[in-house]
Amino acid sequence: MLDISKPLTASKAVNYFRQEYAAADNSYYTQGQTLQGHWHGQFAEELGLTGAVGQEHFERMAQGQNPATGEQWIQHRNTKKTQNGAELEHRAGFDLTFNAPKTVSLVALPGHDDRVRQAHAASVDAALDAGQEYMQARMGGNKLSQTTGKWAAALFEHDTARPENGYPAPHLHTHVVVFNMTPTGDGRVRSMQPAEMFRIQSYLTAVYQNELAVRLKGLGYELTSGTNHAPDIQGFSREYLEAESQRTQRINICLCYFVGVHYNFLGVLHHSYFNRFKTCLIEIRKDHTQLLQANSILDQDCSMCEETVTAIQCHCSRQRDQLIMSQL
Repeated sequence: MLDISKPLTASKAVNYFRQEYAAADNSYYTQGQTLQGHWHGQFAEELGLTGAVGQEHFERMAQGQNPATGEQWIQHRNTKKTQNGAELEHRAGFDLTFNAPKTVSLVALPGHDDRVRQAHAASVDAALDAGQEYMQARMGGNKLSQTTGKWAAALFEHDTARPENGYPAPHLHTHVVVFNMTPTGDGRVRSMQPAEMFRIQSYLTAVYQNELAVRLKGLGYELTSGTNHAPDIQGFSREYLEAESQRTQRINICLCYFVGVHYNFLGVLHHSYFNRFKTCLIEIRKDHTQLLQANSILDQDCSMCEETVTAIQCHCSRQRDQLIMSQL
């Protein structure tokens, strides 16, 4: 499965490189080896970035600079919003993380089948090759984005999850830092338009999973459809998989707690709203009763008025008749 991060700031990308991406602690099952990462992409090749990822080249790319000379290609924004932290001064790029299914991680790492690990790496490369074709550049103003089909990305493969209770569970995954720059047809290097990358996220996940399934079947493993249609290797009990997913369990516990608090809040809110609504109904009924009483009094008054008018009319009629008789 593929996860795409929020935009990385230059400082965060550099810190990740030092503390996360290139840290040997993130590869427990290959301890003693240096995590150098490797480059991917046509733009990386054009820049001469091949083989292992060096810190200087990584930091310059994160800053939007020429990795060889340090020339500033992507200008950083300097506004009131960037100065007070409301907006990012510069987007270094995005972290695309390809996560191998749990059963694949267990076979590749504790199971020491390096062929499965190579199958994961090859599947990631296949997905990246497919995704690079959709790379776009911002052209500025109201101009349409230009599809360049070229990116520069740094890959770092890790084999452990974040430790839970001191235990780093096996978790084969690859971080792919796609830098925020791409060459355009006019010979310039511009910032990327990431909208298309998010749009094809499901497509890249499908490419990775399909490639992985084909390779695992070629190795002789029997598969079953797992979470989000990911290829799972058969033969593992549910209890064992749960025991090896302590971080997932902790996330689920926190999620359940959050959902419980959320629904409790909704319950209190609903109770409060219902009471308020109930109070409104009582007040409406009270006002309605008073209105009916007022209408009743008004009706009585009108009835009295009609009787008075009738009496006056009758009295006037008698007076007229007496006047006429007296003049005869």
